[in-house]
Amino acid sequence: MAGLQTSSSKEDSKAELAGRIYVRIHDTPEGNIIAMCDGELIGSRHSEGKMELDLKSYANFYIGDLMGPEEAGTLIHELDFYTANIVGEISVGIFIEKKMAEASEIRRIGRVPCLHLFKMDFRSASL
Repeated sequence: MAGLQTSSSKEDSKAELAGRIYVRIHDTPEGNIIAMCDGELIGSRHSEGKMELDLKSYANFYIGDLMGPEEAGTLIHELDFYTANIVGEISVGIFIEKKMAEASEIRRIGRVPCLHLFKMDFRSASL
């Protein structure tokens, strides 16, 4: 009986995460790092050739506030960041929709779209 409850609670948890996004802001001395991941992908692993996307071992990097796409889109549009690690159809789609990235910048590991963005400010670099 306990096995059935666990299975049901896993299904309930996945249903709760469908269409939702984890957003975590890492504050570093260099600036903010945005980590965004479609909720239902957390705990999964994907590979493509030599590339691996391990959202099980590195779940804590992405798990932060759970929000809907509109809220996440508003947050990232207003937030200053120097790098972004974005995983999943919904999360990547927000960056494309907000014109913060181009479709050509998307990489897929397995069937999962990933986007890594870096902002560089050469004005502050000493030459």
